[in-house]
Amino acid sequence: MVDITTVLPLNFRQHWHIQYEERRGFSPYILVNTRISRDWQYGRIFLDIENLLNESYQEIGGNFRPGRWIRIGGAFSIDLFGAER
Repeated sequence: MVDITTVLPLNFRQHWHIQYEERRGFSPYILVNTRISRDWQYGRIFLDIENLLNESYQEIGGNFRPGRWIRIGGAFSIDLFGAER
């Protein structure tokens, strides 16, 4: 497993997660995931791309995992009750 984080322009960060799996009775595979995110005073936004290489693989139990997929999201914090007084 390899985890790498780099800083991109405009204060964005990119995190790479690369993982090689070889399990008895299953074909080996490599998963490459990445997240691009930016933190602000009131939260964070992100873009995740999972299974970037679109690998077809099975987890233990014979469950096939989805191919490449993308998730966009954010988390925000608002001080509604003036806790910073």
